[in-house]
Parts: sequence; C-alpha cells; structure tokens
Amino acid sequence: MSQQHTPQAFAANDPQRAALRLGVFKDPGDKLSQQHTPFPRGCDEFLSCYYCTGSSYHFNAKWWSQPEVASYRASQGARGFMNSFYFGARVLQKSDSFIPSRMVWLNDQNTDLVVNNTNSNYKLRNGFDDINRGVLGFMDGHASYLPVFPGSTSSTFINEYYSMWFEGIRP
Repeated sequence: MSQQHTPQAFAANDPQRAALRLGVFKDPGDKLSQQHTPFPRGCDEFLSCYYCTGSSYHFNAKWWSQPEVASYRASQGARGFMNSFYFGARVLQKSDSFIPSRMVWLNDQNTDLVVNNTNSNYKLRNGFDDINRGVLGFMDGHASYLPVFPGSTSSTFINEYYSMWFEGIRP
C-alpha cells in the first residue's frame, strides 16, 4: 500500500522555491500577487503571482460559467460538476467549437481580475502601467498583449480580440 502525502506549500523564503522556477512562466508585468485574496494560500502579499504559485498565468476556465455549460451542469444534478468538466474537456479535445487562434488557453492574473469583475466600469492598472490589458496565450500557441473587458456580458468573454467561451456550442 503506497503512502499518501498531503501537498504542502513551501514557505515564501524556502530555498526549494528557487530550484523549481521556470522563467518562461513569469510575466514581466507580474509585480504583485492577488493569490492571497480572497483565498489565503500562505503567500506573502508582496510577492508576485509567479513567486507565490510558480506561474504568472492562469488556465482559462471561463467557459465553465458560459450559459450553455451552466445550464448543462444544472441539468445533470449531482453529477453536474464532473459531467460539465468532461463536457468542456471533450469540446477542447475535438476543437470544433472554437477557433484556436482566438481561444484563450492561459492568461495573466490581471486578465482574471478584470474579466471576473461584474462592474463594466471597472479599471485595473497592471504591472506595465496600462489599464485593462492582459497577456493572453492562445490554443494555437501564440500570445498577445490585449485589451480585456469587465462586466460579465457575452462580449466580456467573446469579442474581436479573444474568446474565453466556446463559440456556438450545444451541450
């Protein structure tokens, strides 16, 4: 029988953190982590997201809140969580409900903070001193520094610059 271990976060000053760093995952504009808010993760609030979690970038799971997926999840009852996850994984695998050059795969934490803010007038100055702009990595492998939009409307998630929702899906 194998022994299971509970994952532990390294302390902010633990030398093992430096040994695990991969610079490709650090956004040059990542100056301050928001990871401690609202869920404490044991990070010093003055560390960047990269130094706090090992990456400046977040996986795009905005499709989870897409109305069609949320409706599907609700229809699945107790199995809704996993069925929705598998549904999204199948859509990503088939890649027939999105355009890879527009579908966001990863984004910086500023993008998360902006697109998850329901106030359409929300403004966030990032580490490059720009307002409501973020680094987005796309499914086709390219990355861009683009405007991002708050407000929780469909154009927040699908617009002329990017798609964070699947386009034209049918659960």
